[in-house]
Amino acid sequence: MKFGARLENLLEERNISQKQLSRELHIAPSTLNGYLRRNREPDFTTLIELAEYFEVSTDYLLSLIHISEPTRP
Repeated sequence: MKFGARLENLLEERNISQKQLSRELHIAPSTLNGYLRRNREPDFTTLIELAEYFEVSTDYLLSLIHISEPTRP
């Protein structure tokens, strides 16, 4: 599963709209849409912010692991 699909699944599972996520993380809606359409990838800072927001690891977002475990402080 690619990053965009994984992000889309997290949005659906958590019942979070794209608009809400873009507002809360200060990401332009068009940028977020690019991630979801799989024609853009986040920079490292944004990737970390997304992982923290969803409480998953960056490895999970990047599909390096398949189990969504909460991140640890």
